[in-house]
Amino acid sequence: MVQETVVAKCELEFPLGKRDAEVVERLGIQGLSLASACVKLGKHLRQRVQRSGFWQPPPIGVLKINTDGSSRGNLGPAGIGGIGRDYLGSVVFLFSIYEGVHTINLMEGLAILCALEKAYDLGWRRVVCESDSQVLINLLIKQKVEDVSWQLAGVVQQILQVSSLMELVTFIHIPREWNRAADCLAKWASEYAEGWRIEEWEMVSPALRPDFERILAEDREGEGDG
Repeated sequence: MVQETVVAKCELEFPLGKRDAEVVERLGIQGLSLASACVKLGKHLRQRVQRSGFWQPPPIGVLKINTDGSSRGNLGPAGIGGIGRDYLGSVVFLFSIYEGVHTINLMEGLAILCALEKAYDLGWRRVVCESDSQVLINLLIKQKVEDVSWQLAGVVQQILQVSSLMELVTFIHIPREWNRAADCLAKWASEYAEGWRIEEWEMVSPALRPDFERILAEDREGEGDG
């Protein structure tokens, strides 16, 4: 249980800085068995795990994207949702798209791909990508797709290709409770189903805006469900 908590909530880079070393010591972690989940990998990709319990803005010059997939039944009506925000918490882009009948893991991957492509097209080259799918984050970091479907393997390869065009992409696994904006967008897509496609704020129905605006405001103010 202690290790699960650390994997979900701490940020470690190697060699450990003084502060992280003190945290590891206090928690009594022996042997740094979490290294494989937290070590930097290559020029373009690295994984971190989020320390705090709510959405935080990225540094200046970095875009943070939050993504999620939704499938009602897995296999079932499915969609993707994502949002990109800058250091002020301002929305750079958002999307909520119905994709047909698919599995949840495929939707999680497609959401990340769609968000990265939008970020790249808008000129962003330093991106933090947060997802509540541990499966997808592990696939992207380990870059091993032998045991997944060919569809998901193809999506993972496309994500890595887009990432290789950027200066830096950081993948972070976060709990679903900290990913509420993307979760909301993805659920709209799977629930409203056929023909549902939103790719800008003006397309969001006035009836749906209040709850979503509340989530964005709470994220900016650090009042998420952490």
